[in-house]
Amino acid sequence: MIDLIKGSYYFAIKCPTTGNVLAIADDHSGGWKTYMAPEVFADCHHCAGTHRLPGLLVFSFLHA
Repeated sequence: MIDLIKGSYYFAIKCPTTGNVLAIADDHSGGWKTYMAPEVFADCHHCAGTHRLPGLLVFSFLHA
């Protein structure tokens, strides 16, 4: 889990069980670049598991 800072961009993916957003990495491009990974392994504190998901599901968001 990463510490979120207001006004910063992050790469994230949604938990397939709960639909909650999981921040997985800093996005220093400010939302301009895509996350380049074929697969993502994300630890999920919402359902206390680890998810293996396609990298195409990763999106960028601004923490407001």
